[in-house]
Amino acid sequence: MFGWKGHGYDERFSREMDDVVSDFRDGIEEATVITSSDRLCEACPHLKDTSCFKNDNSNEDKIKAHDERVLGFFGLQVGNKLTSHLLKQLISKSQPHEQLDEICAGCSWLKEGYCYEGLKEQVQQVQSS
Repeated sequence: MFGWKGHGYDERFSREMDDVVSDFRDGIEEATVITSSDRLCEACPHLKDTSCFKNDNSNEDKIKAHDERVLGFFGLQVGNKLTSHLLKQLISKSQPHEQLDEICAGCSWLKEGYCYEGLKEQVQQVQSS
């Protein structure tokens, strides 16, 4: 979310992601941590039933492993409630941009540096406020 540029995604998914990013920046009241299909997944052309099938192959194991790494890194569990403010504080405290190679291993966007720059900027904003 912090490195979102909209490159390489279909129009419907891009609109939904833009809305999610906007909600976050506007200060969402509360979101619940889940590891199942969400509103972004529902807008993705790779979703079939409740599973991701990018390039006609199931990506469920890869997605589950990534979700587990992210939740573990932040010390979160399914069902936890988060606000924009709390998420920003977690990011500032844990500095995930310094460990993206581990957290996001295998992500094709990692080499672009978008997430690194977006997360680093978020940390700097929180620390300067």
